[in-house]
Amino acid sequence: MGPQYTNPAVGNDIFTARVTSVEIVSAITRCTRGGTIPSADAATAIATFKNDWQNECQIVEVTEALINRAISLAETHGLRGYNAIQFAVACAEFTISVPLLDFRLLFSSQQTPN
Repeated sequence: MGPQYTNPAVGNDIFTARVTSVEIVSAITRCTRGGTIPSADAATAIATFKNDWQNECQIVEVTEALINRAISLAETHGLRGYNAIQFAVACAEFTISVPLLDFRLLFSSQQTPN
């Protein structure tokens, strides 16, 4: 995905699970501790994220029903935990034909090697 999907001027809504905030801040902090992101850049990234989180994201609460759907999606599609939660959020907010979507392919095409 690129900036065109998350640019507010395009008019797209961004739906995400509440746990995303922890994942983002954790990832940035780990990169800082690992020496791949300077502290000042990390602080800027976290501040920008927190602003965007409050003003541009539609936060979806993690409920028991959402977790149960995520478990089913993880079992069916072999997704990682948080990917399954985000997929469950998408399924809850939109009509998605799950059998026609190979989410593993989508995620693998967007992930960078560690």
